[in-house]
Amino acid sequence: MLRVTFVNRHPSDVIGGSELQCDLFARGLAARGHAVSYVALRSSARPSEGMLSLPYGLVRLAPDESKDPGSIARAIRATEPDVVYWRHGRQSLDVVVALLAGPPSRIPVVLAVAHVDDVSRWPTGPVHRVSLRTLAGDLQHRLEHRRTWRAFAEVAAIAAQREDFLGRTPVALQRHVPNVVDPSTAPFVWPRPYVAWVANLKSRKRPEQLVPLARALAPHHVDLVVAGALQDERYRGLTVTDPSIPNLHSVGALPPGEAAGLIAGARCLAVTARPEGLSNAMIQAWWHGVPTVSLDYDPDRAIASRGLGQVCGGDATEFRRATVELATSTPLRDAAGGRARDHARQRFDFATNVLLLEGLLGDTVSGVRQSRG
Repeated sequence: MLRVTFVNRHPSDVIGGSELQCDLFARGLAARGHAVSYVALRSSARPSEGMLSLPYGLVRLAPDESKDPGSIARAIRATEPDVVYWRHGRQSLDVVVALLAGPPSRIPVVLAVAHVDDVSRWPTGPVHRVSLRTLAGDLQHRLEHRRTWRAFAEVAAIAAQREDFLGRTPVALQRHVPNVVDPSTAPFVWPRPYVAWVANLKSRKRPEQLVPLARALAPHHVDLVVAGALQDERYRGLTVTDPSIPNLHSVGALPPGEAAGLIAGARCLAVTARPEGLSNAMIQAWWHGVPTVSLDYDPDRAIASRGLGQVCGGDATEFRRATVELATSTPLRDAAGGRARDHARQRFDFATNVLLLEGLLGDTVSGVRQSRG
């Protein structure tokens, strides 16, 4: 039995891909008899959440505590883990791993790399030049991110969500541990054929592509249903009804099961995000046999190489054409959807990937114990 501590935000506080993945993996390891704890960063600590029935221990850190690496390290040590599974990017990671490497005993950290920035020396997004203030803040963020590269001197192992993330950091033990799928869905009923777009409304997801896409779908009597929370005020207009674009519908942030139901019933999933990790929305689409049309983001080149839809090389006109084609051609949709379903069953099976993570965590602990002599 291993004592494993997860570190990330928790889905009872915020519903995001990495949080949902951590919860699924934590439940999977607990079901296999391991003692699992979860240090929830930036937690609201709402009293009602204390009633959650969880198969693991939940330690909540308030937002102020979550900014302090010392508080994070103390919370981790209090759970007495054999190994830590960190899935919260590189913020504060360099200081926390150094604290955990020191006395009274070294606690090894397995870093889950789930975003391209996790394995990049510098952030990959564009520099924000809206004002001198935002530019200064962006540059400070970039310098802080670059500083955390030194964390890899102490990180014990890498769990890479994507195969092309392997070998990009100076850590000896690295393995591919794909995400997993929760196959359950809640009913989502919509009166017309629709294309789904599932992401939070923020710059990195490029929601400015939605209005032109909806207009391209309108002559074909296909709706564009947008699900996600507003995280950038510049896109507030997309959350309200515009009579000039009657087939564009925002349904806001949905619970995970309902979001999965939305995806499962779509003609296809439209993806406009800049390259990042491997979104839960893509995985859910493939699991349910729904093809993907991506503006340019194709993790592990799975869409292009396996025929799971289409990747459009950043060409917005081609992106709209391909989306309309998959949304209106049942034979094309069914063929790509079948390939997507087969790929998902091979790559994202829950039981298989929990075993992969279990093996990596166990080998990490064994390696540390052997190094101690």
